[in-house]
Amino acid sequence: MNVFGQIVLVIFLMVFLIISYLGSLLVFKRITENKQNLIEFIKLDSVLKKIQLVIPQVLSKNIKLKKFLNARLNTAQFSGLPLTLMVIAAFYIFAIASELIEELLQADKLTIIDQAINSVLEPARGLPVISIFAWITMFGAAQTAIAVCAVISAFLWVTNKTFNIFPLWITVFGSIGTTWVGKYVVGRDRPEPIDGFFALSPSFPSGHATIATAVYGFLAYLIVRDTTNIRVRFEIVFWTFVVIGLISFSRIYLRFHYASDVVTGFLVGGFWLLVGFIIVEYHRMKRSNHGFRK
Repeated sequence: MNVFGQIVLVIFLMVFLIISYLGSLLVFKRITENKQNLIEFIKLDSVLKKIQLVIPQVLSKNIKLKKFLNARLNTAQFSGLPLTLMVIAAFYIFAIASELIEELLQADKLTIIDQAINSVLEPARGLPVISIFAWITMFGAAQTAIAVCAVISAFLWVTNKTFNIFPLWITVFGSIGTTWVGKYVVGRDRPEPIDGFFALSPSFPSGHATIATAVYGFLAYLIVRDTTNIRVRFEIVFWTFVVIGLISFSRIYLRFHYASDVVTGFLVGGFWLLVGFIIVEYHRMKRSNHGFRK
């Protein structure tokens, strides 16, 4: 057993977790202390106002286009600038994932990096850490995700928040479907498995990383969306990232996936997570406009 390597890995992960927590908490406190300035920065009111003043001059002959652009830059409604930025972010994530796929198909550099990371982890592979990560990795399985979503759906139904159920399943099935299409289009072989472990599907991208990002990310969003305590919001978001990170790392540690498989899984899951956000927020806006309680 690689006892020394396992001890080093556990210590590294614990130190990394502590540093990440303290660093994130420090950034969070700075953001909350300068909340008003940050809001003004995010809204970019001065820049947007200048753009909105220029639009009528440039597009004076095209009224429809002028109205469309003004609507997209409106900071007062979700269907304005917030939705515009989320759509841009979603397509940007999609573009990055596409670039990774292209790099994988056309170059050997990514493969060399992946193999180097696997080699670095090799001295740390052994019992009982393998058993721990084998348990952790189950939380990213499609069966577990569907069970979690079924429980969430039942809770949403009981609490009269059924409008969140549809985007939840869109996020989940979109992630699963995109992942499986990507696996068989790219057809990348998995790393040599650890004894006692096996997987039948191709390697790229990681379904566990994709599903964990989509499911647990969406669950965290639903909780944070209805939570008023700012510190609680931070804790939920941070520990959700930790859960997603551990599930994803388990796939590399157990030699089910390469690092690039996991990174692409994050991106695919993040894309569908944004799709879910957009559907929920748009529906909330429509309900609000029709006089429903948020």
